[in-house]
Amino acid sequence: MSAAPFTVGIIGLGRIACGLDTPDGPEIRTHLKACLADGRFRVAALSDIDVDRARRVAQDWAPEAEAIPPGDFVGRRFDAVCIATPDDTHAGLLEALTRAPPRAVLCEKPLAVSARDAEGAVASLEARDAAGPVHPPRRLE
Repeated sequence: MSAAPFTVGIIGLGRIACGLDTPDGPEIRTHLKACLADGRFRVAALSDIDVDRARRVAQDWAPEAEAIPPGDFVGRRFDAVCIATPDDTHAGLLEALTRAPPRAVLCEKPLAVSARDAEGAVASLEARDAAGPVHPPRRLE
């Protein structure tokens, strides 16, 4: 008997989250496509400041995923969260997510715009036993 898939929420639906891929192409270049390709994950929610974009991405990529605004996203509980929003939003999102902490957080680089904010975000995640890797920069050729 296999375990239920990890629920994943992705916030920020630009290039890194899904814009560098197509739903039907063979390559995997983005977080959304990687999650969909791995049977251990179920994309439960997609969020973007442009909620209509979230709906379009859900329709094209993951019809079973709920399209929700960022304010609703941070209150939901997911096993894993991918933060692919603009840099200056990362620390605030990480802090908000500690109220309903996921088991793992993948955050695009930089974790925060200041060392102080980054240290605070890491301390908040660690206090709640959430793993928090930072995604390395992407080199496009």
